[in-house]
Amino acid sequence: MKDYNNAFCRICGSEYRRCNCSSEESWRKVTDTAEHYQIFCVVRDYVNQIIDADKANSLLGKLDLTGSDKFRPNIKDVLSEIKSKAKPVQIKGGARNSVKTNNKKTAKWNNK
Repeated sequence: MKDYNNAFCRICGSEYRRCNCSSEESWRKVTDTAEHYQIFCVVRDYVNQIIDADKANSLLGKLDLTGSDKFRPNIKDVLSEIKSKAKPVQIKGGARNSVKTNNKKTAKWNNK
């Protein structure tokens, strides 16, 4: 029997071969890669208001978003929304100083 693609990834839209896994929680039922499933879970939880933009941004920061320019439009929209609503993430080990220049307040990082 010839293998064929029978599903579309909910993150990038790529066709892939979905197995009929016995596990109800298998990432293969939703996405083409385990990494895309992690992104799917963050987006799903944010859209369903289980986590806020700050938590979603923090979780996404730990994931590989390489190729995000090829994600489905609805996923790109949610990722953009998360970035725009999330508070800026502070860099560990750096002290943040506010500096006024040209009547605009900007942040400057001093890494030690």
